[in-house]
Amino acid sequence: MSKASAGRLAASAAAVMILAGTGVAAGAGAAVAAPAAQTVPATQTAAASSSHSVTYTCKIPVLGNQAVPTKLTLSAPAKATVGKTVKVSVSFKPAGLPSVTVTKVTLKSTLTESGAQKGSVAVKAFIKTANAATVKATLSGRVKLAKRGKVNFTPGPSATFTVTNSILGTVTFTCKANTKKLPVLGTITVGKAAKAPVRAARLG
Repeated sequence: MSKASAGRLAASAAAVMILAGTGVAAGAGAAVAAPAAQTVPATQTAAASSSHSVTYTCKIPVLGNQAVPTKLTLSAPAKATVGKTVKVSVSFKPAGLPSVTVTKVTLKSTLTESGAQKGSVAVKAFIKTANAATVKATLSGRVKLAKRGKVNFTPGPSATFTVTNSILGTVTFTCKANTKKLPVLGTITVGKAAKAPVRAARLG
């Protein structure tokens, strides 16, 4: 294989590893997420167990625009109380990638909040090394739940990653969802925070 062909394969493999958010499943690397207080234990059941498919268009140097169908699954607690900070993750698995090794991959995206609480959650991951043909990643972040009610999460409209390759050097790719109507990946039901117990006053 010529260096030019290898470069094209590496670019294609790297670019499709960005779909909306993750830390690394399958032992490809370690997730990166900002620390937060009062994190809800990960042992709670997920808010959504179903998966959704979203197609992204990735602008790849040399190859141009490439369509990348991606399977997304949210992992988050089904219930929490007002004032808690919880961890949310979205795993993704791109389809149809070549068997090419990429290294030092930083992935960044967002999850959009709607319903009782509106905003966005930054999710990201870092992968030391991975094979694009078999990669399955999970971007993670944390969100503070400020209001009672149901908070819905949809994938962000775009994702970016930076990858280092022996042929390409360090390159940044951007992928954008092909539709503005993105699926709800899951919902957290936020309830009223429990009151702290009142201690009886001592007399005398």
